[in-house]
Amino acid sequence: MSSLATLRFFTRFVTGGPTSLVDRHCRPSKTLTSAKLPSLSRGALSSANFSTTTEDRVNGEQIPELIHGDLPGAADHAGDPLEYYESPFTTSAFRTTNRKFGQLLPHVQKTRIDRLKTYQGRQVNIRHSPWRLNLVCSLAARCDDLPEALKQLQFCVKAKAPLVAAVISRTSNLADIRDGLHPAQLEVAECFATKGTPLKRVDIKGRGRTGRKERRHSHMRVVLREIDFDLKIAQSKTPGERRKWLNKAVVAKEMADISNRERAELQALDKAAAAMASEADKK
Repeated sequence: MSSLATLRFFTRFVTGGPTSLVDRHCRPSKTLTSAKLPSLSRGALSSANFSTTTEDRVNGEQIPELIHGDLPGAADHAGDPLEYYESPFTTSAFRTTNRKFGQLLPHVQKTRIDRLKTYQGRQVNIRHSPWRLNLVCSLAARCDDLPEALKQLQFCVKAKAPLVAAVISRTSNLADIRDGLHPAQLEVAECFATKGTPLKRVDIKGRGRTGRKERRHSHMRVVLREIDFDLKIAQSKTPGERRKWLNKAVVAKEMADISNRERAELQALDKAAAAMASEADKK
């Protein structure tokens, strides 16, 4: 079937032509249109409120009619979150002042990045080639945040992917211990491998000859940095990318609040246990 024939068939199917399913199940006065059926998912349609009347019956079955005021998720699409976002940067921080999201000046970006907290981790004398290890390190460095980097390394088939993930996780524990930062608030700023001290071995060749070969070793360095979500939103080039960083900022804030509450509860329990132990010693 050609594209024109497909378009004609689809038009007849939707508007109630001879082959339309609307004519089979609905009265002509109750023809369903696109205005009466908004775009909803299957789960939303199953949980939506319906109202029926005795007149809306075909073959003894009631035809549901949607109540638009009770649609699930109707308030979720009230407006674009970018319209309500307030940027902390002034118009003088951008190259162009006639747009809300312009290109930031280099010295503004450098000043914001220098103020962020960083955490360093390293692993030395890794029995692996630095070139092959850098393939895994570059994969982690390209990710947007730390949870995404760990997820990518989890499904990476390289031999040293678990080692790189362990070094990154160990470094993220420093951020939690020192400043109480959740992994969702961190990004992999640097991750690379350099050449370590090789081991010299004998290379056996044919006809009684020998040579020298090296067992390559590597040193790995990881730098985790706190994410400045306002800076990421300002650096984004498309509206979709800005919405992505807005969602990541909301998720990171929620996860940080949960971890802070858990930490406060653990501290309260430790204090209570210490107080009970001191009272027991006095008795």
